[in-house]
Amino acid sequence: MDSPKLTERIQAFLASNPLNEDGEPRDTNLLPGLSQDELANLEHDLGFQLPEPTRELLKFARGFEEGPMEVVDFVGAPANWFYLLRDKNRPYREIAPDGFGNSWFYDFDGSSSDLGPVFYYMHEGPMILFQSSNLTEFVEECLRFMTPPFQSLVDDVHEFRLKPIKNLHDDLISYQDALRADEHLAAFAATFDEETFFYDFRSSKPGDGFDLAKVHAVGRSDHHPIFALRNRKSLIQKVKRMFQPKK
Repeated sequence: MDSPKLTERIQAFLASNPLNEDGEPRDTNLLPGLSQDELANLEHDLGFQLPEPTRELLKFARGFEEGPMEVVDFVGAPANWFYLLRDKNRPYREIAPDGFGNSWFYDFDGSSSDLGPVFYYMHEGPMILFQSSNLTEFVEECLRFMTPPFQSLVDDVHEFRLKPIKNLHDDLISYQDALRADEHLAAFAATFDEETFFYDFRSSKPGDGFDLAKVHAVGRSDHHPIFALRNRKSLIQKVKRMFQPKK
């Protein structure tokens, strides 16, 4: 027997009069779904037709409010605060703030054929963590987060249960290793110098990511979720550099 569709699971969840972790009623409300014209305009802006499960979800609801986060907006709004990634032209879209200055967001690129991947932005650091490959995976985990025993990859990423902060940079790729990697990473790495490291999210698991308190982003591949990073210089290093004779 086939498992119920995501829209059917959402309807069943709402009909169950769900309670929160304190045993109080959870007044979750659905946001109106997209019209056929709105969906067509979204796909036009994206440059591709969304897979049927995502189309069905968007026609059913645009998102929901009064869940674990303030609101989950499946389409999202421009995330203007991503100056930390030094790329004002990328279409980052915030889809779920947590009410404490953190949020989940889309990072669209040429390799995607869906709404996603979804990342988590933690403002203390700040840090960028991989959450899920697409919207439907994210919504599945949100439902788990709202249902006893309230265990979900959304909460696991939020609480750094999957990878401790001290281990975030274990997956950084050196400049030399990047040049010996596959053609996409190698070509991207060749546009930087040997002081650059790289983070490749193409095969990431939930919780993987990097800490922008220790590195700063100097580039992002146009076609793949690969970031170019450099170590942040200490204040002493910056002062020394100011007084170094110019060549």
